[in-house]
Amino acid sequence: QQLPPLGLIAGGTGNSILTSFNLLDIKLAVNTICDGYIRGMDLGKVIIPNNIIHYSFNMMGYGLGVLANQYAEKLRCFGTLRYDCGAILSILDNPDYYLEATLENNVILKGNYAVIMIQNNNYSGSELNVAPFAKVDDGYFDILLMKNIGRKGLIYMFDELKRNGSHIYVENLQYYQVKSLKIYSNESNYVNIDGENIENASPFTLNVLHRYISICYPIE
Repeated sequence: QQLPPLGLIAGGTGNSILTSFNLLDIKLAVNTICDGYIRGMDLGKVIIPNNIIHYSFNMMGYGLGVLANQYAEKLRCFGTLRYDCGAILSILDNPDYYLEATLENNVILKGNYAVIMIQNNNYSGSELNVAPFAKVDDGYFDILLMKNIGRKGLIYMFDELKRNGSHIYVENLQYYQVKSLKIYSNESNYVNIDGENIENASPFTLNVLHRYISICYPIE
């Protein structure tokens, strides 16, 4: 059954989806709902053990992404800075998880990773341009993986991320665009789906539903 179009108004801390759409201004968001046009948006169908289904329209995080979210939840008094603080604190923890990722076209990745981010849109957290090439209606989710390169290397990567997405050129960072994937880890049992840490989530599969939902978007 076709869902009605979604109208988006900023009400969170990071507002990463609305940052990608340049819709942080509430008046503009309301005018967009009233007078904008409708565009399709991809949706990620996530299946975790026991055939439990979740949906992702923004991002998914594994490893450092989970830790950063856990810290950020405890630092709400910092406002939007809580995401930066959470990232730095999780880097100091020096996360290192063995995982196996199976992407489409028989691409198999194995190893110890610190950062795994899966993005539908460009931004995550507060104005962090995690996936500069991501588009919400192209039928793909963008996945970024960084092996454990130590605290110094991860802080350098985060600094490049703050420079509007230049982290994608850091050595050892892997960037893919996928329609489906499966990730297994025997060391981490959490995955962050759109800001919520979901337990008992290994292994999980992701399938991209192309333009499955529709949203109100500004007239260009």
